[in-house]
Amino acid sequence: MKEEDKEYLDLLNKVYFESSTQFDKQLLFVASGALGLSLAFIKDIVVLSKATNKELLLLSWISFGLVILINVISHYTSLKAINYKIENINKKRIDFLRVLIL
Repeated sequence: MKEEDKEYLDLLNKVYFESSTQFDKQLLFVASGALGLSLAFIKDIVVLSKATNKELLLLSWISFGLVILINVISHYTSLKAINYKIENINKKRIDFLRVLIL
């Protein structure tokens, strides 16, 4: 691979990572904000006993909660996968050094 192609590929990977990170942050921000806003709206503005379509409200709260939960799980599993790869790379280096020493 040409050096300029490698640099371009590295740039694309960096942009992809940053875009993915921003998307996750925005998704979490919107879901958390909408959940908080709807809870505050019901608490302070509309009396829950007089509200209509409570089923839709409950469904939206569950949906926002699931988005937040899935996002947190996604971050956790991503960190675990990266840690696993780092450990494997370090193990291979140690095994390689043992072969060189022996």
